[in-house]
Amino acid sequence: FLEAVHVLAERGARNSIYRMSNTRSEFTEGIDERFGPFVLFDRASIFHGRKLGLKTRAIIGNTDGTNEVVISVRTREDPERGLIEHVEDVFPIGPITYLKVQCKGRIGYIPFTAMFKQSAVQLQIEEGEFEPPITLAKLGPDVPTEEMIATLWENVAITPSVDPAIRALSLISGRDVADVAVLGGRDPESRPITVVRMVGANERVSLRSLGDGAVRAIGHIMALTSAASGIMLIDEVENGIHYTALGEFWGMILRTAQEYDVQVFATTHSWDCIRGFAWASVENEDVDCAMFRLGETRITKRLRAVEYTTEDLLVATRQGIEVR
Repeated sequence: FLEAVHVLAERGARNSIYRMSNTRSEFTEGIDERFGPFVLFDRASIFHGRKLGLKTRAIIGNTDGTNEVVISVRTREDPERGLIEHVEDVFPIGPITYLKVQCKGRIGYIPFTAMFKQSAVQLQIEEGEFEPPITLAKLGPDVPTEEMIATLWENVAITPSVDPAIRALSLISGRDVADVAVLGGRDPESRPITVVRMVGANERVSLRSLGDGAVRAIGHIMALTSAASGIMLIDEVENGIHYTALGEFWGMILRTAQEYDVQVFATTHSWDCIRGFAWASVENEDVDCAMFRLGETRITKRLRAVEYTTEDLLVATRQGIEVR
């Protein structure tokens, strides 16, 4: 689900699709005797449970069709020959099949049967007006790296966005944080290190010494503020956060998202996380939020989304009703 939103936000740009598949190791590498190294792209695994074929397609976006990305499969025999001929000029072996990606007036063909590494920059041939992407931030399920924290901090340093980041760190660490700084990382041989100073203390300590929850908390808030007027994707949002702090953590996410006009999509399998979200949604009733459970229908096996409002979640959490 989060990957589909990512592709939609980037308007079906080739990088979003390649990045998604590369993260999941869905490329197969090989060496051709004449043309050297190449990679094979597994189209069948782009979206789990939704195999793309010559007679099927994937549509991501609004149900009214006003804002959607359409992904389908095309072959050499496709009647839309114009762009494909340009692709085959680039790749000597000639790809057999392509992904056709449409977003409003823009069409792109991505060859995936044989893609040569040295020609990676030419992997998508496009025509039509380019739709600007939506500002996007994505975190999880792993703890943000030092490099990610350093980049996010650089975006918010000496701006008003520092304040919510400091508050988030104080909340999760249980200590009053005075300031944060990133040391090093100015050249390729220097790895950045994030340090924190507590109120009333002179020495600084490593951010990571405060635990994974602290790293994730400040990373989430900085990413949120960096995605102003855009979208934030959080995979397994509860990771690293102690279950007793999830309510306050969610409240912090909701308030920051509202302040910076960010639409947040987060996934979880945790009952404690759902309970914390329910509590935070009540405490922040002016923030528009809901939970959706995704599952297959019994007969048709089609994906179905069931919405739970704040009131529904309150009843479910109080009575122990399973909503996952």
